[in-house]
Amino acid sequence: MCSHLRRSLGSFFTGSDAPKVGLHLAYTFVNGWLNGLTLRRYGAFSTMMVGNTILFMASLTCIPGENEGGKGFKGRSDKCPQPPEKRVFFAALIGSFCVGAIIAHVLGRKREWSTLAFAPIFICVALLVEGAHMLIDSPESQQAVPIVLACIFGMSAHLTLKGGLGALPWCTTGNIISACFHGVTLALSPNDEDGKKMLSNILLWVSFSVGVGLGVRNYQEGYLLLCTCLLGGLLCINDSVFMKRNTAMGADSVGHQDAGAVQASSSETSVSSMPSVRSQTSMGHAAGAYEAARASFDMMPYLSTKSMRPSRASLDMQHQALWGMQPQASRGLNSVANLKPIREGAETLDFGAVRGTKP
Repeated sequence: MCSHLRRSLGSFFTGSDAPKVGLHLAYTFVNGWLNGLTLRRYGAFSTMMVGNTILFMASLTCIPGENEGGKGFKGRSDKCPQPPEKRVFFAALIGSFCVGAIIAHVLGRKREWSTLAFAPIFICVALLVEGAHMLIDSPESQQAVPIVLACIFGMSAHLTLKGGLGALPWCTTGNIISACFHGVTLALSPNDEDGKKMLSNILLWVSFSVGVGLGVRNYQEGYLLLCTCLLGGLLCINDSVFMKRNTAMGADSVGHQDAGAVQASSSETSVSSMPSVRSQTSMGHAAGAYEAARASFDMMPYLSTKSMRPSRASLDMQHQALWGMQPQASRGLNSVANLKPIREGAETLDFGAVRGTKP
């Protein structure tokens, strides 16, 4: 197991996926820094709408001083996590984030903007926000600034999710579950694929944690502009690292490969190997089910490691093809058994259903 982890760690620095993994780690670090910074400044998250949704519902449903004695469960202080006055603020944060994601999608699809085209917008907005934050210090500005930031961070989340990374640019609960899943699989059956995926998820968590700690520790003026400039720089090189691929051609090629595998299996399978088809097919279905579960835990689709096991669809096609051959083979055996012997001097040659006259 340790040898697989060492090889996986070495492949991050020398393999073909090293730029992609490095860019993903950089995205995670910067977004962690941004979330820690905005949490310390404004009491909300800049990119993680799950956290803002929890805070919004806490401010919406909690009633302060509901109990007469002022004590909650088992004498604990009856205090709301967020005051009801901030419900509009959290709702505006979530709405602004959604607006940013929609704008990025429309500009990317209708105007064919690349991620590089969005970088100047991020930097200009960060300059305006940081300048307003230094010049105007009022309760209204303390709420308007993070709402504006949520819009551009909604753009960045959409761009990274749909622009090649294929995952959110920070560590999520899914990454932690994926690390546990691939870790257990690696312990039971050591292999390079699960080692690489487990290690990459762990590195993402470490990178995100370090970024959050740095943002909470350093939240003064200028750091928000620095983080946004770093995010804009990562978006500038995003397209060059994650080259766009034609997914339709990829799907067609997979279908042709599966079909070819079924044809080869059908042509090479003999009648004598039919009794072992059931056991092989059941094992194949189990392997396909496991591969489907592994794919659901794969939080980094850009990794080039692919399983050598056949896909579930390919196994189903092979199963149908092989079982479709069995009745034909049995009919062929029956027809051979019903053939009558050829006798010299006979007037006709009887081959069962095929008859012919002797010349």
